[in-house]
Amino acid sequence: MQEQLDRKIREEFKDDIYDSHEIFFRSDAVLKFIDWCDENDISIIGIEGFEVKEHSITPRLDMIADFSESLGRNDDWNLLREKLNQSARNFFVDSDIHGLVFNFVVRQK
Repeated sequence: MQEQLDRKIREEFKDDIYDSHEIFFRSDAVLKFIDWCDENDISIIGIEGFEVKEHSITPRLDMIADFSESLGRNDDWNLLREKLNQSARNFFVDSDIHGLVFNFVVRQK
């Protein structure tokens, strides 16, 4: 099931991701991806940001978020997904993310 989701994401965002075994979204595509998750009933439970320089990728410790604490607190999937994805959007508000790439931890119902 996770492999199907990975393939679906890779196909939809093939021009917006950094080429790797992991999926890394360019900074200008993160809100587009969150909207897509909403439309496809997917929740975001974690975010990790990275700097890409030449052929290396370095984690940015100030660009990590874990929303998994919300899991299990609400039995209503739609409310939970909305809360988690809004938390993901809020993570990017007022953040200087230009030039970074992001990996998302996602979950389906």
